[in-house]
Amino acid sequence: VGADLFWEILGRETHSLGPNNPKLRSSQFGWIISGPMTTITTSHKNKTVQCNHSIISNRLNDDDTKIHNDLTKFWELEEVPLRSKLSESEKACESHFLSHTFRLESGRFSVSLPLRESPNCLGQSYNLAKLRLLNLERRFRKQPEVKSQYIQFMREYSELSHLSESPIINPNTSYFLCHHAVFKDSSESTKIRVVFDGSAPTSSGYSVNDLFLVGPNIQDSLFSILIRARQYKYLLTGDVEKMYRQVLINKEDRDLQLILWREDENSPIKTLQLNTITYGMASSSYLSTRCLWQLGEDCSDPLIKQIIQHDFYIDDLITGTDDESSLRHIHETVSAALQKGCFNLRKFKTNLPMILEGTTASSSNNLIVSESSSTLGMGWNPSTDQLHFPFKVSPPTAVPTKRFILSSLLKIFDPLGLLSPCVIKAKMLLQQLWLHKLAWDDPIPNDIQRNWNKFSIAIPSLLNLEVPRRVLCDEPISIELHSFSDASQNAYGACIYLRSVNSNNEVTLTN
Repeated sequence: VGADLFWEILGRETHSLGPNNPKLRSSQFGWIISGPMTTITTSHKNKTVQCNHSIISNRLNDDDTKIHNDLTKFWELEEVPLRSKLSESEKACESHFLSHTFRLESGRFSVSLPLRESPNCLGQSYNLAKLRLLNLERRFRKQPEVKSQYIQFMREYSELSHLSESPIINPNTSYFLCHHAVFKDSSESTKIRVVFDGSAPTSSGYSVNDLFLVGPNIQDSLFSILIRARQYKYLLTGDVEKMYRQVLINKEDRDLQLILWREDENSPIKTLQLNTITYGMASSSYLSTRCLWQLGEDCSDPLIKQIIQHDFYIDDLITGTDDESSLRHIHETVSAALQKGCFNLRKFKTNLPMILEGTTASSSNNLIVSESSSTLGMGWNPSTDQLHFPFKVSPPTAVPTKRFILSSLLKIFDPLGLLSPCVIKAKMLLQQLWLHKLAWDDPIPNDIQRNWNKFSIAIPSLLNLEVPRRVLCDEPISIELHSFSDASQNAYGACIYLRSVNSNNEVTLTN
């Protein structure tokens, strides 16, 4: 940066690193470290070293990072999904997949981790992984039920050959993943899942996630899939069992997926390697969905190819048709196509249950459309063909803060905007909070608190709201879209009504 611009980028915040050390100064590009640093030489004379160094700091504390990411997703729900051109790094990731992926005799995919940096830049990660394991064991002493479920999860992981003891082929380029438990009470199968942290920095400052090409998002947006799902007479949903873990990682890359584990804290700590795609690795979503997409590409049936490539959201299938025999064909053929890659499609739900006769279907009537381990979801009752909103209501607190209000609002997941007339009131409260420039945990003004309390008292009534899933009449001969929009200084909105008419002049009107 030239001298004419240097003072323009400086911020006001400074931090001392102690006596005889340089200082940190904030800037528009991150923290700048600058100033004299005194050391003692062997001749016992002081030697001054001038240090000037600038870094971009993107490691916020965990809570603020989570809030930032959740808030970004919250606002992005209102954006019309766009397909952008692939970046150079995304093209490189796609090229890497095509040249480093192969299929076993069983049809299972084996992929290579797409690296953009050499693993040689990684530092030591064993000590942090060991510290996290010891912390986890302290928790186990207080919560034996958590320990029991954790052990059960890890045993299943091993029994399925998804992990094994590691020979540590090249310890100089290895990475030890920290791990912890995530609980999901709404899950029909596994209430606890162990997830792995590929973002924990090594002693060099690099994490394994810093090395990866992330890859493009090759699936359709959730908004697009749900919009299409509302047009079909018959809907079919399902999910791929343990989708990430059905794809093997090539053996030469498994040293980057090491973990420490033992069931009994009195036993020696073992070094294990994860043999499959792993939750918590930056490239995992792309690699797993790209394998699924490839199964569609290899499919000779154009309809099944279209469904596999466009009607999956992560591991959830949401598709449909207006014809009973066609739905049966979809159910059988999509399942068979995925089995060729060792992906098991299960937990089918449909409003045409006769096609599931003879299959093992879940007894639940709830479809949860979820992002990896998040609780984002819409409810669907196949027997009534109604959509609903199974979000959790936060209990009121005596002194709500900006953090509490935002976290409460983020629990209302509404990708189709059906709750916008209600949720907009809370969004306007957030606007006011931002204008007050409050910190996350500061008490909020009394007038905003009163309005929030009114909203929080009324919001549980949305749990009883049901919306017809289907927006079209049977065999329409005419379809019209009627749109309305308005705006004020505080908010803007739009609503689109769909009017369909059949040959008997019967009209169906939905929004």
